[in-house]
Amino acid sequence: MKKRIWISLLLSIILIIVLTGCTLPLKEPVLLINYPIDPGDTGGDFLNRGFYIKAFPGTSLSQVDLWIGADTAGDYSFELTARESTYNGPIIEKSQANIYLTGNTGNKLLTTFNFSSEPVQMNSMVTFVISKISGLGTCYFATHGEYGGIPQEDILVIETGGTTPPLDTFKRYGIAIRVYGYAY
Repeated sequence: MKKRIWISLLLSIILIIVLTGCTLPLKEPVLLINYPIDPGDTGGDFLNRGFYIKAFPGTSLSQVDLWIGADTAGDYSFELTARESTYNGPIIEKSQANIYLTGNTGNKLLTTFNFSSEPVQMNSMVTFVISKISGLGTCYFATHGEYGGIPQEDILVIETGGTTPPLDTFKRYGIAIRVYGYAY
């Protein structure tokens, strides 16, 4: 008899949830990496450079913010491709972003690439390649931020000279970047 009561109670709760449209609260993505743009960065690096996260600090990728500038004002579209382990590894996901750039290479604007929170193995290497889809000028991304006293060897993001697999040649520690995802 008690079992029937519990089953009826459970079914009633499920019915109420379905009829009222209630949902359980989902966790929001969190900021996993935050290397802000250096206000003194007036140059930047060409988009043919690559970068990678040497030990991804989460379990999914939901957003990457980069600061991009161009030498010619206009509308631009970019694609950011995330891959597992190497520049020719399996694709995790691609994301596109559209932005109007002012034509001042020293004025890099926040450009957000949204991903669908594809799973990523915690502490795995994730590579990124950015491509210009449209726009007239030469584009640059901000190459460094302020790392708050983090020793270079502890910086998670590494810029490379290009995107030749497996990881091209080391260029520098860090770029200006924010990465969001789930951390569980």
